[in-house]
Amino acid sequence: MRRIRPFCRHEDIQHYLWFNSIAHPGSGYAFDCDPQGKLHPLTESQARSYAHVCSCGDYRAPTLEWSANRWIDWGSVECPTCHAEHDLTSGDSACDCGQLFNAAGQALLPREQWED
Repeated sequence: MRRIRPFCRHEDIQHYLWFNSIAHPGSGYAFDCDPQGKLHPLTESQARSYAHVCSCGDYRAPTLEWSANRWIDWGSVECPTCHAEHDLTSGDSACDCGQLFNAAGQALLPREQWED
């Protein structure tokens, strides 16, 4: 089986300044920033919100927070039947032509030939 795209783990880290509401803990405003806390360019609406939370006194001083988005790309293989690129999944998957693959990219027999 010819591997086209390898298995790969991905992770995106997002940083933001979090202004926590004093009256309603757990709610507030978050503004995207870099890892050092420098704000990303704000839209006009975001700039108004930022000015509001900085001046009104209803929010705690901002804290630098982060969140991680992790996902797996199972990769892709060339289908031996139709030669199209087939994207793999965490379980069994089928090419548009009907050829079955497991998560490792191995071609499988048709389901009717599987044993119990």
